[in-house]
Amino acid sequence: MAGNAASPVPTALMGLPGMEAVAAKMMSKRMEGLDIPGPREFIEILKDSGVKLYACLLAMEMFGIEKEELMEQVEDVITVGDFYAIADDAQVLFT
Repeated sequence: MAGNAASPVPTALMGLPGMEAVAAKMMSKRMEGLDIPGPREFIEILKDSGVKLYACLLAMEMFGIEKEELMEQVEDVITVGDFYAIADDAQVLFT
């Protein structure tokens, strides 16, 4: 959230320890008020709708995440080159 111009919390405060957790809690409360699905439910809805979900190999290596830690809805872990090959002529959404 640090550096996010849309954030209601000043950037200087977002760098403090624990602020990410506070921001996540605030966002969760707002989502509950809007009656929209949470991230896990949203991913399940996408997968059930035929969307293919891929994880980024570089990001996983940077953050020390193993494939076994991913949700079962993730098809595979791929590189940027793999993504370009898969996404050729496809509708692509980045989140």
